[in-house]
Amino acid sequence: MPIKKDVKNLEVLKKLEDLFMEITYNVKKGKFKITGTLNKVGQKTVLENFIRSQFGEGVDNRKPKIKDVYHIRLAVDLSYDILKVKYDTGNMGLRDGILMDVYSKLE
Repeated sequence: MPIKKDVKNLEVLKKLEDLFMEITYNVKKGKFKITGTLNKVGQKTVLENFIRSQFGEGVDNRKPKIKDVYHIRLAVDLSYDILKVKYDTGNMGLRDGILMDVYSKLE
């Protein structure tokens, strides 16, 4: 029996796949900016879930990149129920430290 496609639901799913946040973190100024499609509650939820998922992942021995400003993008992929991350920190320890700092400063 063929599956009936609900166009309205497909459009909603397509929009949900576009949930993301981009963090620009300025080390020297100690400030960050978040842009993207997530509201404040969504930002805090995604950050918390991502940080929790990293516990026990092991040590990243790569050298961190030394920069004044770092960029981290977290995206929600609902089709596979996963979080995707892109970052320019050079290693995961620095990335996760930045994310924990941002999380602690969100209201």
